[in-house]
Amino acid sequence: MTPRVDIGHRPVGPGQAPFVVAEVGINHNGELERALEMVHVAARAGCDAVKFQTFKAAEFVNDPAQTFTYRSQGKEVTESIAGHVPALRTAGVGPGR
Repeated sequence: MTPRVDIGHRPVGPGQAPFVVAEVGINHNGELERALEMVHVAARAGCDAVKFQTFKAAEFVNDPAQTFTYRSQGKEVTESIAGHVPALRTAGVGPGR
């Protein structure tokens, strides 16, 4: 039998209620207030934890011509990774900080 583990005050394992994790990822757009609101919404919805996605921009910014495409608010968006570096530096985060 698989042993039970505790995450915070919640037992997790066979015979326990599901442990629900809300995926926030990077949907907070780097805005602390938005991230905190998402945590509160997840808690009100009954989630047990919230997962954020973190990474170091320098790990992705090797080629200034590299772009990435994603969907945001129902639209496909293509952006240059290198184009975000100056804004990150100004904010005190990212490569070269």
